[in-house]
Amino acid sequence: MPIEDKALGHRVRKELVKRQNLDVSRAEVYTLGGRVTVYGIIRVLRGANIDPRRELEILARAIRSVPGVREVEFNVRFVGAASGEFRGPLETVEEE
Repeated sequence: MPIEDKALGHRVRKELVKRQNLDVSRAEVYTLGGRVTVYGIIRVLRGANIDPRRELEILARAIRSVPGVREVEFNVRFVGAASGEFRGPLETVEEE
């Protein structure tokens, strides 16, 4: 993996951990040439009442704000008390 992709992955990960009602420790970030894929499990923390689809939109917006990101894809599963269980579809959000 080129050093630019590795650095981009670290910056994207920082954006993911900013979400206070989510545990992203079981989510992985893969980057290649400005394309970011987030995959794995995102746990909704106890007491949080969130809409997983809305959270994906918020996360996509935050990730797209990272310099160097051209495209964002998700293949994640939300689990947790408030969300029930939601398997997010593979979604692509391209920068305009």
